[in-house]
Amino acid sequence: MEAAREKGENPTYISNWNNMHILKGKSMWINEAAEIKGKKMNEEYEKAKQQVAESSGTPLDQVTLPIPQQLEIMIVELGVAKGKRIRGLGSSLRVESSHSGGVASSFATQKRLRNFKAQLVS
Repeated sequence: MEAAREKGENPTYISNWNNMHILKGKSMWINEAAEIKGKKMNEEYEKAKQQVAESSGTPLDQVTLPIPQQLEIMIVELGVAKGKRIRGLGSSLRVESSHSGGVASSFATQKRLRNFKAQLVS
C-alpha cells in the first residue's frame, strides 16, 4: 500500500488484497477462487461507493469508503478465521462484533480504550 501511496494513488484494503493475489507481470489471478472473491469484493466496493456518492452528492471519483466498511466487505467474502482474523489479511487486523452488529478493527477498539482511559485520568 505504501508504494501505491508514493505513486499518488489511494489504495484500499480490497485493492491491496487483489494486487497480492495477481501474478506480477502476467496480470493473471493466482487461482480461480481468488479471482471470484476479488471481483466480488470490487463489485461490492463499487456499489457501496455509488450509494455514498448518491446520498452525499459527491462525485464518485472522490468517494473512498472508510476502513471499517472496507473490512466488512472483506469479511463477508473472505470470512473470519480463528482468533477473529480476517482471512487473507494476516494477523495484524482482527475483528470483533460491536453492539450495533457492525465490525470494527482492533486498532479502533484500542484507540477507544485509550480515549476512555484518558478521560478517567482527567
